[in-house]
Amino acid sequence: MSEDRRFEVNEDLDFQRRTWRFERIGWAVMGAIIAAALAGLLGPGPLSNVKAGDARLHVEYERFLRSGSPAMFKVRIGRAAVRDDEVALLLDEAFVETFDIERVVPRPAQWQLVEEGVRLRFPVADLGALATIRLYLRPLSSGPARVGIGLADGPPITLQPMIYP
Repeated sequence: MSEDRRFEVNEDLDFQRRTWRFERIGWAVMGAIIAAALAGLLGPGPLSNVKAGDARLHVEYERFLRSGSPAMFKVRIGRAAVRDDEVALLLDEAFVETFDIERVVPRPAQWQLVEEGVRLRFPVADLGALATIRLYLRPLSSGPARVGIGLADGPPITLQPMIYP
């Protein structure tokens, strides 16, 4: 009662090889996306951390932000930036239009609207030898941004965060 039951299976080796090739490409693309995310291209990470400035004014921030998500810019101000026992930090108009400023630590003694943007004044007594001011922000829009932070008596530092939707 032994019958030879063979089923014919149509093989298309060229199609199978193309399928395997596309599968390997798909795995490579997924691996590249994961590596980019871990490196900081999609959020916090080594490629996202940016430092700009000099001894008078130094800014640290994340290059890649999300619209509507909290962000923090750390501004360090050196002793050379002190004028008349105070430090005046200027946020340009583009900065004010791009970010919702939720909190500034330490709290500025004065907020002043000026033609260039917003000037924040800090008494020197509140600041140490190297003052650290933290700006807690929330991006209002998405896309590449070009904003400036500077001292009232000098040129601004241009920052270029990328804000994802």
